Amino acid sequence: MAWEEYVSEKIAHEMTLAEFAYLFFCSALNYEIDRLEDILLYDKPFKETADISTTTHKQVDDNNLHPDEKRERPDPREPILNELLALADKGDWVEGIEAEDIKKMLSTLLGVGDIALTAKEEKMSTILWDMLKRGRGNDRVKITWQNLVGYFADRKLFNKNGSPSLNKDFFGTNKDYSNIDKGRPSNDKNGDNMPPRFREIQPLLDKYVPKLKNTAK
Repeated sequence: MAWEEYVSEKIAHEMTLAEFAYLFFCSALNYEIDRLEDILLYDKPFKETADISTTTHKQVDDNNLHPDEKRERPDPREPILNELLALADKGDWVEGIEAEDIKKMLSTLLGVGDIALTAKEEKMSTILWDMLKRGRGNDRVKITWQNLVGYFADRKLFNKNGSPSLNKDFFGTNKDYSNIDKGRPSNDKNGDNMPPRFREIQPLLDKYVPKLKNTAK
């Protein structure tokens, strides 16, 4: 009823029916463009999303759909990446491995590093993004990071490798660490322990996991 009153008021005092219909059409069209853009942003590699957002909104402005509204839409995955990078800083990494090495690996895995991924690797990168956004459990970043911690622990990248103590380092509690154990390749000999999507991206992890630096003096 409020909408009908608003429409009647606009038509009666400010514009013709044709003018109002045009405005309504443009608003509806822009809404659908935004919805489509959300879908396209999610499926594109991280680096491409900024260009897509800028181009899409430039087209909207050029078509005068929203002449007074010029906006830059942030990539919804940027906070996820920042959260992962902050977690890397909490690790008690062994000598020869630094948090920056892990951050570089994460950036590469997620397609935002300096290394260009192959088509096959990009598919695995998309799976990793999907793990960080959707699946069982509410805190997908925490769960996926726990899987990664289990993987790193199996590669002897921490000074201590027990799951309870590792979970405490990152999340302040030595409980609820089962997802760390699930990320350990050594626990998946029968192929029934590791989450299927995490198992699918293991070749990507194996390729870009940092190697221990030579610390001999």
